[in-house]
Amino acid sequence: MRSFTSVDLAFSWQEASRHLPRGWITVLSLYVDPAQSSTLSARLIFPNDDVLLEELLDFAESKARGKAGSGGFLGMFGRKGDSSPLLRAVRRWNDYDFADLQDHPVVQLLSDRTIGLAPPLSQIYRVEFEATPDCPGCGQVHLHQQHALRVRGQADPEPGLRGDAWQPDVAIAVTENHEIVISERLRRLWAEMAVHESPPFAPVEMSDDTQPLWQVSPQGTVGVMAPPTPLQVLDRCPTCGRPLTVALSMPSPDALRPNLQTIYEEEALLTLDDAPLPAGDLWVTDLQEGRVRELTETLLGFADYPDPFYVRPSRPFWLISQRLLRLLHEHAPGGWRCRPVNALAIAACLVVLWAAAACGNVGTGVKSGANTLTVINGVDGPICTLHVKRASSQTFWGRNRLEQGQRLAMGEAFVVDGLAAGHYDVDAFLCDDDTHPGYGRYDVPVGPDVAGAWTIGQ
Repeated sequence: MRSFTSVDLAFSWQEASRHLPRGWITVLSLYVDPAQSSTLSARLIFPNDDVLLEELLDFAESKARGKAGSGGFLGMFGRKGDSSPLLRAVRRWNDYDFADLQDHPVVQLLSDRTIGLAPPLSQIYRVEFEATPDCPGCGQVHLHQQHALRVRGQADPEPGLRGDAWQPDVAIAVTENHEIVISERLRRLWAEMAVHESPPFAPVEMSDDTQPLWQVSPQGTVGVMAPPTPLQVLDRCPTCGRPLTVALSMPSPDALRPNLQTIYEEEALLTLDDAPLPAGDLWVTDLQEGRVRELTETLLGFADYPDPFYVRPSRPFWLISQRLLRLLHEHAPGGWRCRPVNALAIAACLVVLWAAAACGNVGTGVKSGANTLTVINGVDGPICTLHVKRASSQTFWGRNRLEQGQRLAMGEAFVVDGLAAGHYDVDAFLCDDDTHPGYGRYDVPVGPDVAGAWTIGQ
């Protein structure tokens, strides 16, 4: 396993000379990932132990404070001291080798290749809007595929805005609308491997008809536990409060520093429920990330500007079996990667902790249940400060929920009861380390049928 950090600049690489000292361009160009960069933001990929990564982050923070900074290898080329934001996001993640994933019965499939669909998309899909029954302010967009996919081939002269043309050496890729497309060779090997558990394969058209391609559909749906899966709600319907945009996101400790203009995130993993897996090798989760709901005022613009509604606003999480993982490892070089998912073992640990809190033998002794929020200390250090507030940028943290002198040791739980149904933000701070930025979790659901819970450090 290798650890990396992706740094998304607040500008494209073509514009880098306007924001970075000239000498930096040559050095940092070696880190640019063209496949994941766009006209709005360049993405740079660094090994976590690369000294240039820390220098770039230090430079970005200095610019945000309006200071020029100095020192380091990159500093020899000079620095500009204006206070415009330099970075959009900094995300730390792991690149797992095949051997790293052997102990996981199910892993998440990620694609590094996006294939463009041949327009017009209205020939492939039918759009359906579903109004929220008890809210006039929002609804959902459903995209129904009614014809075979048609992807861009090498002979397609039009450059793709959201995806590339299919290349002859590609075995598996995802379309701009998040469908999985595979080569004829991979389809044949998959069918031979799975025998009677083969997934549905549908032919895919290509603009230059150079080779047969196939769309593969999931063989069932797997439930995700949230929490502990860190699905963060980025915005809500102002009328009913339902989530509009959701992201699988784990804020890093840096994200809790005040006045940050950059997103700092750690790797976030899915946690699956304990239901038996459906038969087969490819599944999709019941929860998605992205724009899961839309405002009614936006939906009303369909007649005037229908094209955007033929692009899916949310993305599924794909899961695959060990059997399919091995097939891809042996016969589909490049273009995809996998990461582990948390399954029964981790979920069982959380259940034990939640049960301990409910029985009153740790923490406050208040039984958890309806309209309660259980906070479990999952870090190696006691907690002395705990705040809980309504999930909103317009609310304030208020008093410390722990009594003066109370220390929440590792593994202990604290239960906040008597809360109104809704979503809550929680933060926690160590007892003996004033320099640590603390821990936080946003949008924890609490209600009559939802036992809210957060493990500090997750």
